[in-house]
Amino acid sequence: MVNAQNIESHNHLISTVIDSGTSHNLVRQCDCPNIPKDTSKILKILFPNGTTTTSLGFIRVHLPEDDTFMEAHVCNDAALNQALLSVKVLCDMHYKLLFAHDKITIISPTNKVITNGIYNPPNWNINVEPTIEQSINQYVITHQLNAERVAFYHAAFGSPTISTFLQAIHKGFLTTIPELTFQMVRNNPPISLNIEAGHMKRHRQGLRTTSTKPYEVKEADLITSEADLHLFDNVASVKVISSSSLLDTSHSDATGKLPIPSRQGSIYILISYYNGYIHAIPMASREASSYKKAFLALYAFYDSHAVHPLYQRIDDETSAEVNNLFKTILHTDLDIIPPDNHR
Repeated sequence: MVNAQNIESHNHLISTVIDSGTSHNLVRQCDCPNIPKDTSKILKILFPNGTTTTSLGFIRVHLPEDDTFMEAHVCNDAALNQALLSVKVLCDMHYKLLFAHDKITIISPTNKVITNGIYNPPNWNINVEPTIEQSINQYVITHQLNAERVAFYHAAFGSPTISTFLQAIHKGFLTTIPELTFQMVRNNPPISLNIEAGHMKRHRQGLRTTSTKPYEVKEADLITSEADLHLFDNVASVKVISSSSLLDTSHSDATGKLPIPSRQGSIYILISYYNGYIHAIPMASREASSYKKAFLALYAFYDSHAVHPLYQRIDDETSAEVNNLFKTILHTDLDIIPPDNHR
């Protein structure tokens, strides 16, 4: 298996000044000329002289002989004379800094001496080592066994979002799961339900293609006499909804739990879309009785505007009570969509 992302040390050190005045680690662009910057977080930086600048992104650095990464925000060379290592960042990470007349010593949270810097009046200097994330996703070879293992564990935990699943592994919450690692999930993300039109969720192209070759009808497949009609004795029928009928479909889904309940005790909202209009109905819970009450209110609203959808589309969070409501009272066909099917 090829690793999709490896974190490796770069081939040079960055000399920094220990600074108690900065709240972030800052480096110059010339300190890391060949290291890709992450631009997902941009800082507006205010200097003591009143001038400001905007960072170009950030890289990851670590202290020599230590594998804990820190963010270092990259500034234009003209805006910063010297790379700065923040005392606040180090203290927030529970490092200890011992200043002496000729050196500075940094001690890890486990009381291990990590590195020593020198006193170069009027500053204490210490080196940090930049890291690079070598992304070679385009050359990933999916490991089938690991992919199946990841898919199984992911489903066993209720199919959380991939970011949540990775965060739980990174924080050590799933250490009792055999052979499940952060890198394994990164390399073999759970693949969503697939159909001929593609995957239900967007994924990098080229993974487990869902395309199928058209079937060539052969003469032997054709019904040529009444004697061949028995071939259909055990064939199941399916209901096909035409594309035009989708315009007469009400789409509904409940939100997640809201942080604060309303004055009437509602803590969820049933969001419904029909024919270009969005309607919201508060719900006290996600139990069958609350769903039934919400759908009754929804269709009373539809009827008050002289419309009545032919189909009601919901996810698989349903019950016999809700199904019977649509069948016997609302007289609307229910279309139940499996999880993660967003087409």
